[in-house]
Amino acid sequence: MEVFLPVVVSLIVLVFGLWVYLKPLQVIEFQKRFYAAINWRMEPIDMLKEIRNTKWMGLSLIIFVVGVWLWGCFGFRPVLGP
Repeated sequence: MEVFLPVVVSLIVLVFGLWVYLKPLQVIEFQKRFYAAINWRMEPIDMLKEIRNTKWMGLSLIIFVVGVWLWGCFGFRPVLGP
């Protein structure tokens, strides 16, 4: 059970990272709708730059999760017992 939560959270972050990387326009539109719902208007100044930055953010999340998985599988061994 102690492994379940980190695996679920990391899978959610991985799926979110893939969504951000593969569908940056959809993510930007979602963000605009969210801000409109809380009475803020958000418009990118340069849409091409915003798409590029959004894709980088998604790729960064993917790399982070894969790195944590690799570290957890091969680089970290908790000491059990005295």
